[in-house]
Amino acid sequence: MLQNLSIKNYAIIDRLEIQFSKQLNIITGETGAGKSILLGALSMILGDRADSSVLRNKEEKCIIEASFDIRSLGLEEFFTNEELDYHPDTIIRREILSNGKSRAFINDSPTSLKILKDITSKLIDVHSQHETLEINQQQNQLKLIDSVALNQALVEKYSTLYKEYHQLLKKENELQLMKDNASKEADYILFQLNELEEISFENLNQEELENELKTINSAEDIKFKLEYSSNVLQESEMNIIQMNADILASLRSVKDINTTLQNLFERMNSVHIELKDIAREINLIASDSQFDGERANEINTLLTTLYKLQKKHGVDSSHALQTIKDELKSKNYTFENIDNELINIKNLLSDCISKLLKAGEELYRNRQAIIPTIEKQVMETLMKVGMPNAKFSIEHHIEPNHFGALGIDSLQFLFSANAGMPLQEVKKVASGGELSRLMLSIKSIMAQAISLPTMIFDEIDTGISGNVASKTGDILKQMSKNHQMICITHLPQIAAKGQKHFYIYKKVENNTTYTRMKELDETERIQELASMLGGETISEASIANARELLVSN
Repeated sequence: MLQNLSIKNYAIIDRLEIQFSKQLNIITGETGAGKSILLGALSMILGDRADSSVLRNKEEKCIIEASFDIRSLGLEEFFTNEELDYHPDTIIRREILSNGKSRAFINDSPTSLKILKDITSKLIDVHSQHETLEINQQQNQLKLIDSVALNQALVEKYSTLYKEYHQLLKKENELQLMKDNASKEADYILFQLNELEEISFENLNQEELENELKTINSAEDIKFKLEYSSNVLQESEMNIIQMNADILASLRSVKDINTTLQNLFERMNSVHIELKDIAREINLIASDSQFDGERANEINTLLTTLYKLQKKHGVDSSHALQTIKDELKSKNYTFENIDNELINIKNLLSDCISKLLKAGEELYRNRQAIIPTIEKQVMETLMKVGMPNAKFSIEHHIEPNHFGALGIDSLQFLFSANAGMPLQEVKKVASGGELSRLMLSIKSIMAQAISLPTMIFDEIDTGISGNVASKTGDILKQMSKNHQMICITHLPQIAAKGQKHFYIYKKVENNTTYTRMKELDETERIQELASMLGGETISEASIANARELLVSN
């Protein structure tokens, strides 16, 4: 139940505090006084988006706060799941900053708009003139039926399966498209893969191969240069090693004279050892240096293939070719397994369709079972609000081979306001007043079925007057025994039914317009009802009539 509503700095409202009754609350006022602004502020609590344009004073933030008594709603688990502090008197606050950003709080804990919408959807149902038009839409008609049939759990089950069905259907279509395109692409990929399979990339070092080929191709030149070097080092009459040995022998005789000579001897000895080692290595390499034509051809063929493939694939290394080869293998594997994946998806889809059909049929049966009760109660209520000859019927059937977002069935509200007139779609035959009374009839049935504590009606009285308005007020008053009702009305017959009556008006102070709202006492209420009855001129007759309206209610 909505206990209090506080509004600061919203549109032409600078500050507003309202304490509501547990039963029927009436709000009246002149057109343009700010009733729609009041609902706009309340919509912020319900999680609607906002921007800085709603700020009256752009230098200050807007604060809208509502207090709800939720002790009988069993919402403890919801609060626990959302990691919120539970309190029987829960406070929801919305702040809109000057930069257009907004913040939401539940019991002073920051929260998201999604969570805000989730919780307030369990607290308040707002019926506006716009919603009256939405009764013509099938999805809203189904939702109305489901709320009365208490189908929420079944609708959620069907919705989950419906989402799974569409995901599987999308995957099946993607795989089928891949299969249709696979034959051409798979042949080309296999051709590329076979080309790359000609080379074993394991332990392949392109740089080493290139160096080896250069060495083989230069074998004769290398052998000649090495043999010449060996001759100079150790085989010619005046070879370097022998000359170095002579120098070493000469230094040996004087090396002990001082440390400088000793160092020279040791350095020369090191050179002698190194020259002999170089000569041995030169002889070994020279003996192995010979042209191997077969190996040269083998390496040349391998490198030619590598260069060709690198140019074809736009890369410059054997490692990059290996990466491409792995990618092609993966694609080829995918193509080879499309059929298996497609079979698996088709099996999953078939199982999902079976479950979806079963859930849809159960949903259809539940709806079908409650429809006669709804039809009967709607017509009984229509009779109470001055439409004794009205007929209301719900056309309901299963759609063959069709899965909709809300079920496998479809329905249509059919209506006739006058005797002898055939039933037709609501949008084709109902006037504004008839549509309002039809919507009220449906809402009164919903109120009996759901535990929603607060219902708000914005001008449910459109197109009605007189005795019909009084009967409409009776229904609202009856509904308020189990639900808190807040009703914005222009009709005195409905206004007289409320436990609390609020008057909303504009006031100009210091050349600035403000929206004000006050709870009327009995005297003020009689004056407001008299004004609603008689217009600007309040006569003794209208006062008496107003007093009679209050006494009779």
